[in-house]
Amino acid sequence: MSVLHKISLDILINNFLKSKMNKETLIKLMQERGLAYPQFLRHAQENTALTQWGTGKGEPYSLEPYRMERAGIKPGRLLPTSLEPAPNRYCYSYDEYGRVIHMIGDYRSIGFPDNKEWLHRDDFYEYGESHIIRYVFDTVFREGKDAKLSGVVWANIDEDRRIYKSFHLESKAYEYTEETYFYDGGNIVGIQLRWPEIAHPDIVYKIFHESGNVVIFESYENKGEKHSFDDRLGIQVYPSILTTALLGTDHD
Repeated sequence: MSVLHKISLDILINNFLKSKMNKETLIKLMQERGLAYPQFLRHAQENTALTQWGTGKGEPYSLEPYRMERAGIKPGRLLPTSLEPAPNRYCYSYDEYGRVIHMIGDYRSIGFPDNKEWLHRDDFYEYGESHIIRYVFDTVFREGKDAKLSGVVWANIDEDRRIYKSFHLESKAYEYTEETYFYDGGNIVGIQLRWPEIAHPDIVYKIFHESGNVVIFESYENKGEKHSFDDRLGIQVYPSILTTALLGTDHD
């Protein structure tokens, strides 16, 4: 990343922090970083202190709390050994502070068995004193440098490094959403997903912690209402009813 580009980015983020969080400021951030894949990749390579592989249908790590589970997907697991690229595998890069700075995932191949070309997508992470940013890039060839930015997630964190609100922007039609996270002690007990700019009901996730596992219910509620997280009204999305019926109640 050039010095001038870094100064421009620092100014943009400082202005972003001072402004009211909204769609327009996220659009500016997306436009600034839209073609920055080579810079992100080089920065990750230069600052990686440790890599770790994971496997599973869902990503083992997620910045936004319970992102996989809310989609009905069991998160994968991190492994002590290295792997080769393959579907349902993920490679994480950590910096010297033990923070995830890069994730490669969604591997898929094209071509013949003896001459495969691997494609993947990338997430890059940037850290501030009171926020974390996740940049989501489209699929690219293994040695490619031309991936396009498809989404940005800005997460606000408190003094305990807990995420209490996140702001999401997709490049397609600039769809904008916000999530608020509600805690009881050290556990998240509720998540409110809202579309501030359109007439769409809030989606409320009610999260129950049971013997080290979580059970999540989803319901649609009127926009702007105060939500309750202590009932089990709605649809159980995790573990899915079908999975529970087929595999029993063990969903660790």
